[in-house]
Amino acid sequence: MSDADLRIGSGENMQLASKTPALAPKSEGPGFAEVLGGVLRSANRDQLAAHKTAADLARGKVGTLDAILAIQKADESLRFVLRLRNTALEAYRKIIRAGG
Repeated sequence: MSDADLRIGSGENMQLASKTPALAPKSEGPGFAEVLGGVLRSANRDQLAAHKTAADLARGKVGTLDAILAIQKADESLRFVLRLRNTALEAYRKIIRAGG
């Protein structure tokens, strides 16, 4: 038995266990930071598009419905970001309270 192994159990049920902690399997998808960054970039794009569409509406280049849809999409994106922020902040507060 090497230094990296421990004996666990007794008698016939004795097993070898490694002292080295098991590594978590690598996730195939994007990480939390990448997803969050994507959400923020998307919300920013929607805000910029709504601003441009509102300006185009004032110039008569787009119709009212197009402007309403762009503004509504930007509003929904911003609300989603705010919900995400509030959820993350509440989780942080719970962790802090649990540790104290």
